[in-house]
Amino acid sequence: MILSGFMNLTVVNIFALSIVFMCSSARADYKFVTENPYEALKRFNEDVRLAKVAKTSLGPHVIDAITNDSPFSATPAKLNRLGPITQICLVTGFKYPTSRALALRTLHEKGCGDWVITSEILRETLIGIVLIPVEFEKGRTDFCGAPGIIPPVPIGGESFSFPSRPRGQRVARV
Repeated sequence: MILSGFMNLTVVNIFALSIVFMCSSARADYKFVTENPYEALKRFNEDVRLAKVAKTSLGPHVIDAITNDSPFSATPAKLNRLGPITQICLVTGFKYPTSRALALRTLHEKGCGDWVITSEILRETLIGIVLIPVEFEKGRTDFCGAPGIIPPVPIGGESFSFPSRPRGQRVARV
């Protein structure tokens, strides 16, 4: 009887720990091609900030860009200095034969981030990440200047953008 009660308690503890572990790990893959790229960037940004990235959907260059500090890396320290995302804007996108690249601007509580994110189409793996963080000037909370990076249009590739919002429609906040 005592052993049975102990077993039930142990099963409950293991179940509770597995729920805590699942909730504290990375949320999902980052599907910039087949799902909403705004939501993918929001998840990716938050996971990098918390150092809980789903590395199964990242290529080696992206893993390097989120773990090693360099001028264009997206490390937790850089993203934490900017704070949580408040708005995401697509600058432009490029269609390559085997991948897609998105140039995006994120507005944060303390600045902006200019991103170029490249995702392989077939496996939907992130193969490239570039970030230029810009902190707001003193006294400003809404202006970062012109985008810091806009990639060139690829030879044999196409550029695209999402349709502009209808007149009178507000920009969605994250």
